[in-house]
Parts: sequence; structure tokens; C-alpha cells
Amino acid sequence: MKKLIIGSLFFIVSAALCAQTEDAVLLRVGNRDVLRSEFEYAYHKNKVQNKMLPTDFIQSFIRLKLQALEAENRGLDTLPSFCEQMKQLSLQFNRESMGPCPFVSKKYVSQPRLAHLFIYLPQSASPGTIRRACDRMDSIYHAVLSSGQPFEDCVRKYIDHPSNGVWGEKTVLPARHTMEEVERRVRQLKAGELSRPFVSPAGVHLMQVLERGEEHTEDETVEMALPDSDRTRGYLWNEWRESLLRDALEAEEENRDISSEQFASYFKKHKKKYAWELPRYKGCVLYCKDKSSAKVVKKLLKRVPMEQWPSVVEGYNRTNPAKEVKMESGLFRIGTNPAVDKVIFRQGTFLPLPDFPYVAAVGKKLKKGPESYRDVQRQVEDDYKAFRRSEEIAGWLRKYKVEINQEVLKTVNNH
Repeated sequence: MKKLIIGSLFFIVSAALCAQTEDAVLLRVGNRDVLRSEFEYAYHKNKVQNKMLPTDFIQSFIRLKLQALEAENRGLDTLPSFCEQMKQLSLQFNRESMGPCPFVSKKYVSQPRLAHLFIYLPQSASPGTIRRACDRMDSIYHAVLSSGQPFEDCVRKYIDHPSNGVWGEKTVLPARHTMEEVERRVRQLKAGELSRPFVSPAGVHLMQVLERGEEHTEDETVEMALPDSDRTRGYLWNEWRESLLRDALEAEEENRDISSEQFASYFKKHKKKYAWELPRYKGCVLYCKDKSSAKVVKKLLKRVPMEQWPSVVEGYNRTNPAKEVKMESGLFRIGTNPAVDKVIFRQGTFLPLPDFPYVAAVGKKLKKGPESYRDVQRQVEDDYKAFRRSEEIAGWLRKYKVEINQEVLKTVNNH
């Protein structure tokens, strides 16, 4: 019964779309034609006509089509979870489409405060220009992480003095942003969390959510630019369905296992990207009650990998409660830990705790950069996943041939 409901609705929608023969074909994705009216529907519904040209918006429009096609080819549209979502979607669709256009639905909205860096890129930007802009934003991102500088301070500098095409702003995101890529990324961020640099049809972004506004519900009115309600309902249904397919595909990609060997290989090829401006100390600092315990624990730690150090110290403390040793371990940038600065880098001032007057260290200095991807694990994992996504999109473009009728694109909103 579930499949019959969904299948019947999809047939009706498809028939409504195919009945419109006066439309020109704007583009072909795989073996599927997309009419100009469908593109105009999406363009107006996302309220980008005053912010972005159709030639810019079409890139995100095509990406959604590619993701939906790939999800179907992987059979994700046959999964029980997807079928259940489609059943619920069909019920909602029937409720909302019974009334006249425009449609009104409830939507949760919030208006978070953002710190935002942005490099504008025109649609005509070459691959080299896009790559250089991404590299520029990556450099800023890694500089912020390595320096420990608040992102707000970095943004404030670019607000006052834009440089190399980078602009800064502190703003409140509208309840519904004009670019889906930006809105989706902001929804994923926690308050205080810094995004990875990402690309939208308008450029390259780096964002931090400073504070989330209180969420509330409100009526969302979707203005339909097309007079034919059957066709409009068909486009609305297709958009909802393709969005579910995209979400299913992204969920599968997110859950795909990536081995440590893959991360290590990527790090090795791009090691220069992770070079540090300031040296680090990789190891631990031991706070001891006497010299003998410091000597014993140092000897124990040198026999085992760094990952086992906490358990070694815990074992020593259990058997020697009167000679308890405290330990701090990790990757320390110069200037972030007074004990490391004094013992390892021979600078600054440090006064040991009265109960733990003896301080020792086990580890090594890393002057030029990380020696393993695990030293910058989060950055490498984020970078590798972004690389994988770009490679997948490139693969889909080869797999599903995309053709754009530029002459028809020029007539959007002009006929």
C-alpha cells in the first residue's frame, strides 16, 4: 500500500510536468530534461533573484540533481527508511497542496549572530581562481586555529581593512538565507564552533556562530512564480523528493569508513599545508613530589607509545600513592603552557605547585610542522573529506553528462 501511494503520486506529478510542452529545455542532467519553468520555480522560491544571477544559482541547482541521481543509482530510494519518509512526505504534500497557491507551512526559524569572512567569486571564475581563493581561506582558517586567536578578532581586522579579496562582517543571518549552502552550514554549527572553509555559488566562506537566536515557529509563505498550479505542485514534489535523496546520500557518505592509512596518505601528500608558524612540543609534562618518582615515571613512559602514557601514570599512582604524579600530555604550542614554555622552550616564568615541586618532561620539539596526521587530526580529516566530496562531484559530472542551453538560460525571467 505504501509503495502504491507513493508510486501513484509520482505518476500524477510526472504527468503534470510532461503536459507542459510549451517550455524550452534549459538543461539535461544524465538522460533527464529540465524545463526552464522548473528552474525558474526553484530560483524564485529560494528568493535569490535579487542576490544572485541565474547563471550563479544554476550550479547549486545542478548539484542537487546530480546528488538525487546518484542516490537513485545506489538504490537509496528503495531503503525502508526512505520509503517511510516518502510516505510522510506524500501525506504532507497532499495536505499542503489542497489549498490555492501560495502554500503556507510551519517552519522552525532562528536568526543566529555570525562572524563571517567571505571571498566573492564571479560565475566566470576559472578553476585556478577558485583554487587560489580556497587556499587563501584555508590559510586563514589554519592560522586562526594555530594562533588561538578569537575568530571575532580576525574578522574585525578584515572589516576594517579588507585584504586580497577577503571581506569580513559580523551579522545576523536572516531567518531564510538566500543561499542554501550557507543556511545549511550554519544550521550544522554549534554556538562558538568555527566552520571549515566552504564554497557557495557566490564565493568562499568561513563562519562562526557567535550566538544562536531563540528558535520559534512561523508561517512560511512560498510565492509561486508559475501560474499553473498542477505544474507548480509537481515542481514542489520533485524538490522535496530530491532533497530527501540528497540527505540520504550525504548520510551514507558521512557513515562511510575512512581508514587511518587514507588520512596518513593524504597528509603525506599535503604536508606543507600544515606547516606551523610557531613551534610545538609533543609530549607530556610531569609534576612530581620528588626527583626519584620523576626519574622512574620518565623511564616507564619512554618504553611505551604516547597513547598509553595516561594508563602508565595511573598504574604508578595506584602502587605509589605517597608519590603521586600528575601529568599533562598533548601537543603544546609555544606560549600556551607556562611549564612547557619554561622547561622546553626556556622562556617565561613558571612556579611549580608546592606539593609537586619537581617538573620533568618527556617528548620532542616539532619546529617546522606536524610529524603525523594525528598531530593535526581534525584538520586533516576535514580536509580529506572535503577533497573526497569534490572528487565525487567531479565523478558525477563525468558519469551523468550535464548540458546547459545557454540561450535558454539567457531568457530566464525574460519571456
